[in-house]
Amino acid sequence: MLSKSLKNNRSLTFYQCSKPPMSGFDRNYAGGATAFAVAGTAVETQLQTHRISDAFSQLRTALIERGKIYAANTTASRAGYMAEEFVAGTYNVDVTIKKVKTPKAITDKSTAAASADITYGNNKASLKYYQNAKRSANAQLDPNYGEQKRIVPTDQLKEAKDALERMATKNELKGRTDAAAQQRKTKELLDDRIRGPKGTGSTPLPKKSAEEFASAISKEGDKTVVDTEKIDKVLEKTGVTKKVKTAKIKNELCGLGLAVAIGAGVGLSIGFITTLAQSGINPDALKSATTEGLKGGMESGLLSAIGYGIGRTLGESATRALSGVLEKVGFTITEDISKMINVGVVGTLTIAAFSTYQFMKLKIKGMATRDALIQTGRQALFSLSILAVSIAAQCLWGSAAGIIVSVSIGIIMITYSIADTIHQRQFAESIRTYTIEKCYPTFSTSV
Repeated sequence: MLSKSLKNNRSLTFYQCSKPPMSGFDRNYAGGATAFAVAGTAVETQLQTHRISDAFSQLRTALIERGKIYAANTTASRAGYMAEEFVAGTYNVDVTIKKVKTPKAITDKSTAAASADITYGNNKASLKYYQNAKRSANAQLDPNYGEQKRIVPTDQLKEAKDALERMATKNELKGRTDAAAQQRKTKELLDDRIRGPKGTGSTPLPKKSAEEFASAISKEGDKTVVDTEKIDKVLEKTGVTKKVKTAKIKNELCGLGLAVAIGAGVGLSIGFITTLAQSGINPDALKSATTEGLKGGMESGLLSAIGYGIGRTLGESATRALSGVLEKVGFTITEDISKMINVGVVGTLTIAAFSTYQFMKLKIKGMATRDALIQTGRQALFSLSILAVSIAAQCLWGSAAGIIVSVSIGIIMITYSIADTIHQRQFAESIRTYTIEKCYPTFSTSV
């Protein structure tokens, strides 16, 4: 009976190693679930980078197009219209960078009396870019503007507020309380930018910079000439270009950091828990488990970084190519479908990187090529199945569902693996105890 149990107990030799390797189920989970998480991180990072670039591109285009409409106007007049686009556009850039879900700012382009120049969510703003601070402040005094924010050039803001305070003080001394109240209200509403939720806001624009924007566009006969280099220089001067570049770099680094953290966390947890389950809880086992966990975390983190890098380079190209093929055969590629394709492509490439690494490790340990290919292939297929199920869940219920499914599968597999590991360890201990008992010497006493 015991010999039959030994024969059927395929994992017994597993416990004879001082540092047993990670089990097959654990590697499969690390590959499949981590691949989905890394792929999702890479895709979201890519989308955010594109959103930032698009917001900046829309700002630049809006500036030029608005300036072209008023190319025949005076520079001062054109500067005011282009300033509207700058304020609205830089607000949208900031909202995009900070990932705040709020309505984008739009320029109303209305010529009605006391109409708003910019609308952003439930707020409206009037913008006046006049020759000096006093004139800009006076232009904002119309009571019909109501609760609209009053925007003036950033280099005129302090002086404009001081001018309104002086006006209010003089009117109070003369008994003109209504005029004084309106001037103080305007002063409170005066700002050099529009502001939104969670610290979002437009970039302050000086009067001179607005005029530089306007001077980049001119009318020569029937032809409108645009000096795009000058537009770009002013965008750099105001700090918008640097802000966008910094945000994109930060976004990429955050994406990479998150991918590495996910991979390292999964690898560390699996390595620690699996080793502890194999050895039991004791001081030596805890030390060994910590070592194996750190080693697994470093390996998984490195692989995740490689997978993320592949996703942000080859993944984008492969996704565009596959989307192009699908469109040619008649499929309509929506944003959600594009995201799923991207996750699938990046996830597959990540699993390929994981599998290649695992194959190399097996070969270095001396395993035959055929056996290494079979083991790696099985693990890759299992990982791909987790990825496929996660993408299907994402398709039906959204990104969160995909994460929940992949993590749930992982928890089930890890639970099964740990339970099996503990069972095998206990079984091995029973065999050891049984063997020792059978080897006890038999003493006989003679009378």
